[in-house]
Amino acid sequence: MNLETHFMKYYPKEMKQYYWIKDPFTEKPPSNFTTLKEELLIEISSDSSLGMQFSSYSLLEFLNSIKDEYPEVSNKAFGILIPFATLYLCEAGFSTVAVLK
Repeated sequence: MNLETHFMKYYPKEMKQYYWIKDPFTEKPPSNFTTLKEELLIEISSDSSLGMQFSSYSLLEFLNSIKDEYPEVSNKAFGILIPFATLYLCEAGFSTVAVLK
């Protein structure tokens, strides 16, 4: 089983709709965004100072830095990213238990 197949087992949806999280400055807002979130994402992508922050921060640091001014966008991104971290922790825990047996 390759990594992509493994992820599709847990996340079968089309991943392209989440590319805006990885790079909000070049990706278009997904079709499931509300008008407000779409406008906020366009506003973020038009702000050159945020572009500089994005290039010098990690993704999580950047999302954390915009949470006060753009909470809708930041919270949406964190809501999508958090399951990946928790899934990893669960898988790591199960792997440890399997090794102990």
